[in-house]
Amino acid sequence: MKLLNDFFSIVHSEDTPDGCGYTLRLNADHAIFQAHFPGNPITPGVCIIQIVSELLELQTQQKPELRNIANVKFLNILSPQEHPEVQAEIRLAADENGNYKIKAALKSGDTLFAQLSIRYANDSES
Repeated sequence: MKLLNDFFSIVHSEDTPDGCGYTLRLNADHAIFQAHFPGNPITPGVCIIQIVSELLELQTQQKPELRNIANVKFLNILSPQEHPEVQAEIRLAADENGNYKIKAALKSGDTLFAQLSIRYANDSES
């Protein structure tokens, strides 16, 4: 299930020397937030991973397959009511086969919500 333009939208994007940066707006009215948790919406960790995957797909114009989550740290609760906009920073490195190793972070100001290290394979390797 795609989350872009439903669960979240991109307010701003920019290329960085080693990847890309995005400002995202979370849709606090989305059904996921109504279920997780009613009256106290919290962004599920799996949604954070999916957001990063969709941003990588957008940046590379490919459909890489998530192969390995080397490390993920959920450091603070990401509530769409308290932080409707967040920044996503993605640093990526590609090998000769089009596989990617990424390091990503979601934050708002000085508040860091998640740090991720993930490996993706290009779809021809699947």
